[in-house]
Amino acid sequence: MTSSSSPPSAPRTKALLFDIGGVVVLSPLAAISAYEQSLNLPAGYINSAIAAAAPNGAFQRLERGEMWLDDAFFAQFARDVRNEGVWARMVVAKRSKSKEATKEGGGTEELYEEFEKATQRIDVKALFWTMMRAARHPDPHVFPAVQALVALGRARSTAAPSAAERNDAFVVGALSNAVVFPEGVRDERGELFDAGVVLGRPESGATATATCSSGGGGASAAIPPLFDTFLHSAHLGLRKPDPRVYALALERLTLVARQRGIIGQSESLRPEEVLFLDDIGANLKVARECGLRTCKVEIGRTEEAVRVLEGAVGVERGALVGPAGGGRGAKL
Repeated sequence: MTSSSSPPSAPRTKALLFDIGGVVVLSPLAAISAYEQSLNLPAGYINSAIAAAAPNGAFQRLERGEMWLDDAFFAQFARDVRNEGVWARMVVAKRSKSKEATKEGGGTEELYEEFEKATQRIDVKALFWTMMRAARHPDPHVFPAVQALVALGRARSTAAPSAAERNDAFVVGALSNAVVFPEGVRDERGELFDAGVVLGRPESGATATATCSSGGGGASAAIPPLFDTFLHSAHLGLRKPDPRVYALALERLTLVARQRGIIGQSESLRPEEVLFLDDIGANLKVARECGLRTCKVEIGRTEEAVRVLEGAVGVERGALVGPAGGGRGAKL
């Protein structure tokens, strides 16, 4: 777990901004890895192929709301995950690292025969729904911490009678590359897919969504109401790491901060007053270039991110972490 651009003299945190997949809910990357292993694909190949298709690959277009979750999406997705260039680079690098030499004469032909044989086994519908199912479960550390932080931020902004006394208040937002599920959508098994099966149901009339991270991930439709503001890529037509989406997030957070009296009506949040948490390095890099402070959330080490959050909002160590990740409740 690394925290970037957050020196001891960092300005007070007036806003927290969370990615969802891989941060608030479990990362789909472990599920992708298991799927790769089951097909004997190079480790990391699928996510690399999806990323290589950017900015106009099927997944990127789906997350910007430019495609619907239908047969046209899966057809393009299938083309994206069969990337000869990515395969060649990864296999050659692996052989070089292990000091394996490609056979003289026909080495390239052999390489691409392996590619054709291996990638033809990829069932893109099974892959997609495996990713979605894996990431609809709440992270045991970050999810309850977010619940406590939202309550704490709101309590601090209402407890003080004047803006001058609200110097420890903050707002909590989410910024997610996300997918919209059609009503009644079925997975590769023919079963109705319930994005809210673990985290609860959306309010009546809400559109079911899933949140994703560069290469996949899903989350419950019940998550957006938890935050003070929620920026959903498919609704915005923008996805991370487009710099414009960070500027829009800052605007949304500013509006809430004004409403809460955390800043004056003519003031705006400064980028350095926002701490952004994500599990994808490319997203964090652009966020830092836009002036936000960042915290990288590592798979399997999300409790460390909670420690960073405790420091950012000034609560005692362990205040956001309790039995089974339930939190003890931050002291006001």
